[in-house]
Amino acid sequence: MALPGTVWLYQGEELGLTDGHVPPGEGTDPLGAAQPGRSRDVARTPMPWRPGPGLGFTAGTPWLPEGGRAEADTVAGQDADPASHLNTVRRLVATRRRLTGLLAAAQEVDRVDLGAGLSAYRRGGLWAVANLRDAPSAEIEPPAPVVFDSDDPAVSPDRPRTGPMRLAPQQALLLAAR
Repeated sequence: MALPGTVWLYQGEELGLTDGHVPPGEGTDPLGAAQPGRSRDVARTPMPWRPGPGLGFTAGTPWLPEGGRAEADTVAGQDADPASHLNTVRRLVATRRRLTGLLAAAQEVDRVDLGAGLSAYRRGGLWAVANLRDAPSAEIEPPAPVVFDSDDPAVSPDRPRTGPMRLAPQQALLLAAR
């Protein structure tokens, strides 16, 4: 979301979906029929809007099985949870919109070493920082206010966070220096 260019979200990505389950013989992909194990059908199962038959995608019979989705995989199942994957993506998109001026000011992307085993880059006044490890990071002092935190729905451009912190495994931040 912080890189130059157009953002692409593929169906189900905003829900954090993994590939759906398509039992043998129930797929429709010609590639999968010709090369078992290479079918693209697992990424083409119906979009899970809400629990129930057809997942809110259809009242009829979809062309592929529903993929073995649970209620927590549906839009309705994630909508009310501020910490859900869906709402985290919504917050990230909203933060990107709010920072349009900051993003437009710089196209150069520079890798930054913040230490603590973190992956970070800077684009003008915007910093993207992530702990891609499976262990918490060492404590850091963010070089700018945190305006997005993948693990804290309360953080936003209107409610930034400052001060020392440790990043949990797989936690990501956007920092904005205005």
